[in-house]
Amino acid sequence: MIELQQVSKRFGKKEVLCGISCRIAANLTTCVLGPSGVGKSVLLKLITGLLRPDSGRILIEGEDLFGMSRSKMRAWRNSFGMLFQDGALFDSQTVAENVAFPVQHHGTLTDGELQRRVDEVLELVGLPGCGDLMPDELSGGMRKRVGLARAIVLRPRLLLFDEPNSGLDPLMADTIDQLILEMKERLGITFLIISHDIVGTLRIADVIGLLDGGRLVSYLPREEFVSSSDERVRRFLARDLYRPNWKGTASFLGT
Repeated sequence: MIELQQVSKRFGKKEVLCGISCRIAANLTTCVLGPSGVGKSVLLKLITGLLRPDSGRILIEGEDLFGMSRSKMRAWRNSFGMLFQDGALFDSQTVAENVAFPVQHHGTLTDGELQRRVDEVLELVGLPGCGDLMPDELSGGMRKRVGLARAIVLRPRLLLFDEPNSGLDPLMADTIDQLILEMKERLGITFLIISHDIVGTLRIADVIGLLDGGRLVSYLPREEFVSSSDERVRRFLARDLYRPNWKGTASFLGT
């Protein structure tokens, strides 16, 4: 679906990403891990076409993203949904209006169809009957779920998540993870998720990458990633030892 070939990006003298190469396969959940400041959000902006790489290529179904015509670039951007860290809701609009916004922008449904679609996705994310609420009446977890509903309302092929569990308590983080798993099964959506959350990643990922110092130092199926002998991977995974009530990655996977 998406292929990065030796992609690099710098801002001024600072090289944020260096020689990133990987393939993001359709119908899988790919998670890119890494601490803050290693270029994870920049990677998303490159894939969405909001930033242009200084070198390397990004291929979408084999076609260079930055060689596309305007119409093809527009079609690519219309094919994915995006969930931001804080939900990025419009505070002056109701929940239903926030969720409906992408559809209204594209003008693809009648009013009746739009209402049914909004009700459908709100129920899917566990918020039936919440359409008339305002964002300031929502908890952090509810705001995140409204953002998720908005991201899927156009039935995208791909969902891009920027730290989906950021700022959530463990119970709500688990709820978001379960929603991701359900949507993958029910809707057949491909997920690309950037995160620093090891626990959530191990719940939902098919493929895991690790960014370290601007380089993609590992990119493997989940089980291979967890058993990797790479010292950088081992060091990052060792962070779970400091989490209360967490028994370690091997225990989590039943190995």
